[in-house]
Amino acid sequence: MTTVINDIQQALEEQDIEKVYESYHRFFDHFDPENDLQEMADLATYSVSIGFYEEAKRALLRLTEVEPDEAIWTILLAEILVAEGETDQALSILYDIPETDPDYPSVLVVQSEAYREEGDFDLAEKKLLKAKDLDPDEAIIDFYLGTLLFEAGSFERSAFFLERFLKQNTEETGEEERAQELYVEATLRMGNKEPLEQFIGDESINGLSSDLLTQMASYESIEGNYEKSLEYYMELLEREPENSEVTLNVIHCLLILKRDVEAKEYAKKWISFDELNDEAHRVLGQIEIATGNRQEGILELKEAVNLNNDSILNVTSYVEALNEEEEYEDSIKFLESLETKEDAVILYLFAKTYEAMEEYSEAFANYQKAYEEGESSLEFYEDYIRFMIEEGRKEQAKVALQEALKLDPFNPEFIRYSFIFEE
Repeated sequence: MTTVINDIQQALEEQDIEKVYESYHRFFDHFDPENDLQEMADLATYSVSIGFYEEAKRALLRLTEVEPDEAIWTILLAEILVAEGETDQALSILYDIPETDPDYPSVLVVQSEAYREEGDFDLAEKKLLKAKDLDPDEAIIDFYLGTLLFEAGSFERSAFFLERFLKQNTEETGEEERAQELYVEATLRMGNKEPLEQFIGDESINGLSSDLLTQMASYESIEGNYEKSLEYYMELLEREPENSEVTLNVIHCLLILKRDVEAKEYAKKWISFDELNDEAHRVLGQIEIATGNRQEGILELKEAVNLNNDSILNVTSYVEALNEEEEYEDSIKFLESLETKEDAVILYLFAKTYEAMEEYSEAFANYQKAYEEGESSLEFYEDYIRFMIEEGRKEQAKVALQEALKLDPFNPEFIRYSFIFEE
């Protein structure tokens, strides 16, 4: 290890930042191109590793001055600029490096990363494919292609390059574990569980990355394997006990598995670390009602709408809970207080509430307004058509039924209504 790096390391251990910069300045001021070239190169790469980018850039600029024909220094400088978000500048300094330069594949890799940062995945891919053409034996380019395509959502092609990297890579790059996990995740997203089973083998799940665990949990949920999904989500929750999204997924699995008491406890924990989260209160309220604690549930749902009455889920859950308790006047009063009371879904809630109160003229007016405002859920169509038939407004019901059948031609309620009109 070079003298200047030793000095910087010692200063860092002593937490003496002033001494760190003194070591840098002393070396830069006394730099001898004939004797210190390698030390300057080592300092540049070391500075990147410890996050001292400005010093790394200064070192690389000195190297480009001394060895203007060595493209590697410009390439490393461009890498730093990309990492700092200075993609235009990075691309600019790479422009003059000719394709005949032996390091040109590295130029293409850095260009690819710059375009990736800018969100241009197509151009980023083209640069990597060209780099692979120029240097077909460089396995790490397959890894770059695999990660790029994964990020772009092209999982089948991502899996192809990642698998090729894993099979053909002969040198340790430090990316092998990440490549394996991404390959497994990509194949999972394609619906292929076999690489996952091979990968896990004897390995404990606590050794897997959170990204992979999340994908595994999601996959098992889709497959209906909620016990296994819950196992993965619980591991994720161990790592991040106050992660709202993971907590919600744990609750979801527990409810499906009919472990309502546990689900309720996790909902309460959720509120304990995120008490202003309206979704947490809504979920707890729904669980309380489902387990027979109706008044406690309504209180939680009321808190949810107090926190966020722009949420249709909050509003709907609260009104439906009130209506189930026949607290219709409270429902109407609440709906009237909303700034969004002319919204189609809110009008539908008005209609259902008035209908339950047997105030049919008000119910009709709100059903009709909801229909005219574009309410188009299947539940709405079922209620609207039924109500119009009961009110003797068959022509309106018939028009709505034709629209509903286009949305769901196999809906048994819609089919039953169609028979009514054929009679």
